[in-house]
Amino acid sequence: LGVDVFFVISGFLITRNITYEYRSTHAFNFRRFYYRRVKRLLPSYFLTSVFVFILVFLLLSPSDFIGLTDSIFAGSIAMSNFYFLGESGYFDTAAKLKPLLHTWSLSVEEQYYFIWPLTLFLFLKVFRKFKTYVLILGLAIIAIAATFYINAYGVSEKILVFFSSHKESTTDLQSLLFYLLPFRTYEFLMGALLVFLPEVNIRNEKIKALITSAGFLLIILPGMIYDDNLYFLSILNIIPCLGISLLIIAPQSKYFKWFFYNNMLRQIGNASYTIYLFHWPIVVFYKHLFDRPLNFVSGLVLFSLSIGISLFVYKYYETPFRRNTLKNIKLDYAKMGFIFLLFIGGSYAIKKDVSANEGWIWRLDD
Repeated sequence: LGVDVFFVISGFLITRNITYEYRSTHAFNFRRFYYRRVKRLLPSYFLTSVFVFILVFLLLSPSDFIGLTDSIFAGSIAMSNFYFLGESGYFDTAAKLKPLLHTWSLSVEEQYYFIWPLTLFLFLKVFRKFKTYVLILGLAIIAIAATFYINAYGVSEKILVFFSSHKESTTDLQSLLFYLLPFRTYEFLMGALLVFLPEVNIRNEKIKALITSAGFLLIILPGMIYDDNLYFLSILNIIPCLGISLLIIAPQSKYFKWFFYNNMLRQIGNASYTIYLFHWPIVVFYKHLFDRPLNFVSGLVLFSLSIGISLFVYKYYETPFRRNTLKNIKLDYAKMGFIFLLFIGGSYAIKKDVSANEGWIWRLDD
């Protein structure tokens, strides 16, 4: 549900930035957009991959090591969601022991980055006779309807077989709805629609606090009530999406200043991408090493460890990397492009070598 909320925020921010730039300049710099995306996402993802690679190399079996190198390469080309969809369902026990499972959401996000900027630019530039928000609303309705229909009536068995990477099994419908961008599109579009809503002006502080409280409850309660067996889960995710939508558009209440202006929470928010990347490998390696589920104490320790490591990485690695730019912007574009291609090429070469040598079986004793 945290990912669903994130997709709404992402849809809002990306649409707002593109719309603002187009209305200010009547153009949009695609090269600069993708340069910023790579510079924002790649450094911490690369570091997480190296961190996980070293631990799996030292601790886990050849088959786990082969799967890990496959997933690193899939993530480098924004295809993690397809890779894990073919492997197993998100809620399967086997899936919960994969240290890069959570990168499926980054791939969905990146696929959205490939499609939405150009689509929105065309809406703003070509379809001037229509209001942009009407087109976005139409797409959102189609996306929700398609998700509901497939959730209710399923898809052809041939489609499920096509997405499975194992001949002896088929992908389940819930995983198809979970992993693929088309069934997450309405969440991004909900965020995009918020850009075109008029500003809400409410003077009554209690009403503003009530709207904010409702937004929090719509996010928190599904997190407490929903489980992986809930039918129509892909549609019911709209409830926390409505919650974050309320928080985005609601005028800030004086009763919540303690929350929105809390410096510690802001620092955690700034590092939230890094925390997301590191939290899941930490949980997975705990399960591998101790072979038991989390309890309250171990969960609290890993939660604190995830935040502590991530804040350190964000301050001393991610932020300096993003701020360190060459004087010539074209050279900096070339530098980031080279690093990106080197990561893809390197992860592919390692993946091939690990697979060809049985998970580097030489690293194990007799």
